[in-house]
Amino acid sequence: MAWWERKNLQYIERKLHLQGFDCEEVAKKFGTPLYLYDCNRFLDNASRLYDALCRYSDRNVRIQFMCKANPSLALLSLWGNWGYKYVVVSSPFEAQLALKAGIKPEYLTFYAGLGTSDDVFKEMKRLKISIVIDSFSQIERMSVLGIEEISVRWNPGLGMGNVPAAGKEADGEPMQFGIPEDRILEAFQLAKDKGIKIKGLTQHVGSQIIKKEEIAKYFSSIDKLIQLATELENLGHHLEYICLGGGLSVPYTKDDPTFPIEELGKQISEKVKSSEIEIKAVAIEPGRYLTADMGILIAKVNLVEEKNGNIFIGVDAGVNNMPRRILHPKYQTPHEIIPCFKRDKNVRATTCGTLLFTADNFGTQQIPEVKVGDYLAFINMGAYTASLKFHFGWPFAKEIMAFDGNLYEICTEETFEDYSKKQMLPKLVS
Repeated sequence: MAWWERKNLQYIERKLHLQGFDCEEVAKKFGTPLYLYDCNRFLDNASRLYDALCRYSDRNVRIQFMCKANPSLALLSLWGNWGYKYVVVSSPFEAQLALKAGIKPEYLTFYAGLGTSDDVFKEMKRLKISIVIDSFSQIERMSVLGIEEISVRWNPGLGMGNVPAAGKEADGEPMQFGIPEDRILEAFQLAKDKGIKIKGLTQHVGSQIIKKEEIAKYFSSIDKLIQLATELENLGHHLEYICLGGGLSVPYTKDDPTFPIEELGKQISEKVKSSEIEIKAVAIEPGRYLTADMGILIAKVNLVEEKNGNIFIGVDAGVNNMPRRILHPKYQTPHEIIPCFKRDKNVRATTCGTLLFTADNFGTQQIPEVKVGDYLAFINMGAYTASLKFHFGWPFAKEIMAFDGNLYEICTEETFEDYSKKQMLPKLVS
């Protein structure tokens, strides 16, 4: 078996199957490009993580789904129905989506970016959604807006993973998230002076934390978080919960290790117990870990041709369906590309899409030899793909969910009518 194969994603009689469905037949039925999700895998990932955390914990554990990884109404509905309840949103749009899916406001947490407007904060207050801030300015604005309870995100000074989310800088650029560690006590005092209760302390140190030394560094960030929470309690700030953030890695290549979830559960439990802090709950907020390997993107091969000594494979999907390829240099690792009908001979080829755009390629790699009319599957496409798709060229992929042996359409392909109805010919307004 290939490194990515598992019970519900494997070749059966040389045909790729996801949860028992022939992927090529699904593609022919619904058309391509097509995101196909194994939503049982989504829940299995959550269960594996939750069980590992609960197995050692002496207090409540919260898995807060960071829905920006894949803000699907269907996924949010499954999440709530399965009893996990907690969801993190990063915009009013995501908040409304979660509410529509049946998530109760008391289980929603909104993370504010530095540029968040007063109107957005007012909307969160109206919806009774908990707010996490990460600046002194926002604490001042909470007071003016009459928001009396918040959580605070701090920057522990430890950035790691493919894309660090803490520390002083990432790839030479200043890091904007979190209140710096040398000013966090000052921030808590300001909130207290303003009559604002702080119920939670959160952090997020990076994304796709995969190297052994980075994982060790991640575990050390837990020590820093607990040390700070202890100091705050001693100063009279009584927290309800601490949140470790996300960043748990998933394998994108055969050489990538799997994040040690069992060790994570042990480390958190041991560190919290030995600290004797009085918090009621420990939270973690994964997005990629829950959703990445549940999804594949299926595209049809429309061209196989040699140019200047290079083999090019043209498919009917573009990087607008896989924007992480061009958003950040550290996202450049190509997704594994496999044919929906197994072929044994490999060739080195560059796979390209439909856009008249130089960056519209999915990388050059060894892939099984294919012909025009074949269907290719890009694996690990469940996180930060559909959620980041952008309007440049065409087409936009539809989304199909496999769950408990059935197929469900959960997002239709955006049509010309959908796109054009938001536009108009010039209309005099003044």
